[in-house]
Amino acid sequence: MRFFSQGNEQGLTRIECCFILCVVVILMLTLASTLARSREPGYRVGCVNNLRQLGISLLVYSSENNTVFPPRSSSSRWPARLKRYYGSLAVLRCPNDGPNPVSFGGPATADAAPRSYIFNGWNDYFYGIPSAYEQFPESAIHYPETTILFGEKVTESGHFWMDIFQGFGNDLTEVEESRHFRTKPLDSHSGGSNYAMADGNVRFFKSGASLAPTNLWAVSDLWRTNIVPFFGR
Repeated sequence: MRFFSQGNEQGLTRIECCFILCVVVILMLTLASTLARSREPGYRVGCVNNLRQLGISLLVYSSENNTVFPPRSSSSRWPARLKRYYGSLAVLRCPNDGPNPVSFGGPATADAAPRSYIFNGWNDYFYGIPSAYEQFPESAIHYPETTILFGEKVTESGHFWMDIFQGFGNDLTEVEESRHFRTKPLDSHSGGSNYAMADGNVRFFKSGASLAPTNLWAVSDLWRTNIVPFFGR
C-alpha cells in the first residue's frame, strides 16, 4: 500500500491522512475492547466471591435467628443486619458495576454504602409486600439449588428487595441480568449475571434465564411457573 501520492513525494495527502487516522482510531477501539474483555473474568470472579459471602452470611444469620431471614425493616435493612457476618462493605459492590452504585440508604452505614446486589423479597410467599418486621422462614424454600437469594441490581437502582409484580416491576426493571460478558456495552440481552442460591452456591445465568422458563425468585410452585396473578395484601 502506498501512502504517498505521485504528485507529492514529500508528504501525505489530506485523504491519506484521514485514512490513516481512521485506521488508528479503529485499532485503538479494538485494543480497548480487547483489554476490557481480558479484565472481565477477574471482575466476575470478584462478584462471585462477594455473592458467595452474602449468601453464606444470610444462611448463618438464619441459623442464629430461629431459621428466619432478616425482616423488611426501614430502620435496619439487610446490609446492616448481615454486616457482622460478611465484614467489609466492599463485599456489597461488584467490581464490574458502575463507579458509585446507588443505595436508597438508611440510618446504618452499611445500608447507605454503594451496593450492587438486591435481596429476594419473597412476594409469592407473603402474597405481596410483607408487613413491617414480618420474617421469611428458610424452611419455605423447597428447591434451594434453584432459588435465588441475591441477584445483581442495575447501577441506578437503590432498591434493597426484588419484588414480583405480575410480570412488571422489580423483576424486570431493578435486576441487572447482563452485567458480565456483554457482546456490546448497551446490549442488555447478551451476557448474564451472577446469583447467590439458597444452597450456598453462586450460579451464572444468561440474560432472562433467572425468570423463565422457571422464575427462580419464587418459592411456590405456581409462581415459579409464572402463571399466578399478583395478589395484593
